[in-house]
Amino acid sequence: MGWMLQDKQLVRFIFLIAAVASFGWSSYIGGPRFVAIYDPLIIKAQKSSPAYVIFEELFEVKKINEEWKFVNQKKPILLTSSLRPSLQFSRQFENKLVLDEMVIQKSPESIQVADSNRILNLKDQELEDLQWIESLPEREKVRVREAQIRNNVLDQDWKHSTESSDRPKIENTTRLENQNGKESFGQSISGPIEITGGLAITNEHHIEVRRSSEGVQRELGRVDLSQGTYNIVVGEPSGTIIARLVDKEGRTLGEGSFRLNQAATQVGNSLRGPRLRVRPQPDFSGVANNFYNTKPSEVVPAETRATFVKGINDVKIKSDGIINMENVTKGSSTVLRVAAPKYLQTAQIIVSGQEFKTFIYPELMIKALKEIISEQRAMTYSEDPNVVWGKVALDGKPISGVQVSLESDPDLEPVYFNQFLLPDPNLKVTSENGFYAFVNVKTGFQSLVGSRSDTIFGYANVMVEEGSVALGDIDSTIKFEPVPIKIFDAFSGEAHSAEISMQSIQDDFLIEGGSKSINLPQVSRIGMMQVRSIGDDYISARYLYNDSDEFIHIPLIQYNWLRSIKVSLKIDDTPNGGIVVGFMAEEDFEVFIAGKDDFNQRNIVYFDVQGRVLQNRKGLGGGGFILYNVPEDTHEIVMIGSKTQKIYSRVLPVDPNSLSVLTFH
Repeated sequence: MGWMLQDKQLVRFIFLIAAVASFGWSSYIGGPRFVAIYDPLIIKAQKSSPAYVIFEELFEVKKINEEWKFVNQKKPILLTSSLRPSLQFSRQFENKLVLDEMVIQKSPESIQVADSNRILNLKDQELEDLQWIESLPEREKVRVREAQIRNNVLDQDWKHSTESSDRPKIENTTRLENQNGKESFGQSISGPIEITGGLAITNEHHIEVRRSSEGVQRELGRVDLSQGTYNIVVGEPSGTIIARLVDKEGRTLGEGSFRLNQAATQVGNSLRGPRLRVRPQPDFSGVANNFYNTKPSEVVPAETRATFVKGINDVKIKSDGIINMENVTKGSSTVLRVAAPKYLQTAQIIVSGQEFKTFIYPELMIKALKEIISEQRAMTYSEDPNVVWGKVALDGKPISGVQVSLESDPDLEPVYFNQFLLPDPNLKVTSENGFYAFVNVKTGFQSLVGSRSDTIFGYANVMVEEGSVALGDIDSTIKFEPVPIKIFDAFSGEAHSAEISMQSIQDDFLIEGGSKSINLPQVSRIGMMQVRSIGDDYISARYLYNDSDEFIHIPLIQYNWLRSIKVSLKIDDTPNGGIVVGFMAEEDFEVFIAGKDDFNQRNIVYFDVQGRVLQNRKGLGGGGFILYNVPEDTHEIVMIGSKTQKIYSRVLPVDPNSLSVLTFH
């Protein structure tokens, strides 16, 4: 009977597992500590631009033509992978023949100039024949000259080219003027554009196409709505082409983009860019599923609810399982919580603009898992142990041979599932289905890392809560992209060197001179890095980033600046409190900590682009905020844009006596 009872539990567990899909990993980064610095703060540049723009002015003024030269020398790359043996990449950023726009003006002055140029080439007899025109009234002169110019065009022999053999050849580049007033060469990129996702354009809307480079707006392109095409001449082969649907108030209704280094293919003598799809603004959107689902028409049970941003948005999920929260900016993150009667609550960190898939788990299923693991390991667990559940995947496909560890508790042994989806105590790595789990995990922000052959395969950060299931896939990809990292003084823009520990990179590395490009996997997920400046003026701090970001900016913070503001405003010290500094590039804003209505408003300080304290209780675009005495916990830092009323949010673990720095672009 004992074996039959256990066999029934295993069979039940097999059926409960049969629908899984999702989860993560990560990396623990120790909290920074303050080191008292007694040198006075010196602002080295009084500028009205944000520091990351000043960095461009000080550091990035000489590379444009060199980059074009390098790109034009590149040869086609043949991908010889066995997965796609016939795939060949075209040369990117080939020159395109671009003609200057021809403009025919109807003003008398332009007609006189055109006619005078023609008269210079006439014979004497022809000049005499034209003298009668001078006796006409001025209005009639204009009409006669217009008619003569039209006749000359119509009478020409169209069988022969009008181009002279000694005319200089047209260059394959368009001349631009860069920010320093110096002439540089550009490349023209054209392609199709479409509006999708329920968006529509009226006479109160317009579409703009621009190149953005590390948060700085560059060249402006053109859109031909009748042809459904865009065209833009770019000055350098870096950054992102962004198309936005904007209303008359300047609010962005939809957006589409592509990176320039992924951009174009050579078609004949022209450079063709990819299709730009303008979709509704990024939001939190995805679907929930019952992990043990027996009703295809009802993917979640009745009374299933989801919350975003610690309850700011609480929604009832319909039977189709679709969940979304609108009015959220690109790059925002939150902890999604989903719960239903007789199911354990699940918690999952999600990022806006990236569709998610989440699950809810029957209480009986997790109880069965706990009993099986307890018997296998001869251990006793609490009634409702905290569980982390996930899958390891490479480009969306489960992968075997990956060892998963919990960085804050490396001695906690993971559970791996065999080909029959049963917990197998003999497995020390993932099987072909990629599933893993941890039972009895400590509450709080946890980091998981997957490794294979002593090399980091991927990571995930999860939020573990009492009696819940924390979700997070450990995803990786074969697709890597170079991402520029810039390190600079937060207010002067001066470049600095620093040592960096990054969840995406196995070993620590040094950035000298303030700038470096590193290859990152193109997976949308929240990562953490610890930055230690070379020198004593700046505080070591934790920064958030996303592996799929176009760029990463690291503004350094001086200890004396933080300390002097705290002293002058007479802000008290709170034991075990941390400090959060944020920088806002776009618009005026207000900041708060979600779910912390009792947070003392005296601990919130706003500053301008030069780091000077603002007296009003609102932040300015280009400036930022300081949150003093933030309690030790995992928080969601939220800003509301004054103009757009959109939400900017970040999930952030705060350690005692630590500094965390956030950037909002």
